Amino acid sequence: MAEGIDPLVVERWSMERRVPEELRAMLVSEGYEEASIRMVLEAVGKAQRGRRQWKGFACAGGGAMLGFISCVLSLVNPVPDLYGLFLYGFTSVAMVLIVAGLYLVLE
Repeated sequence: MAEGIDPLVVERWSMERRVPEELRAMLVSEGYEEASIRMVLEAVGKAQRGRRQWKGFACAGGGAMLGFISCVLSLVNPVPDLYGLFLYGFTSVAMVLIVAGLYLVLE
């Protein structure tokens, strides 16, 4: 980490979704070197990407779990009137969740 930059401050900046130009201008006005500024900007970007990937994995995992539950309920058929809901409804929602999660992870 850059000299004099607290990791908690970097995390706060990433949570506030600060623009790199704004951070650069703020750090230049405080008198940081170019190498330190570059390190801080990389750390903020890494924190933002990490949080986005975590959300993506959680979303894809939830979709996979819903898909598995849908598969089991379709095979067991505990309530015959809800067979279409289990087979088509839950599976469709699961696929949307998985694709959205993979989008967040891979973008």
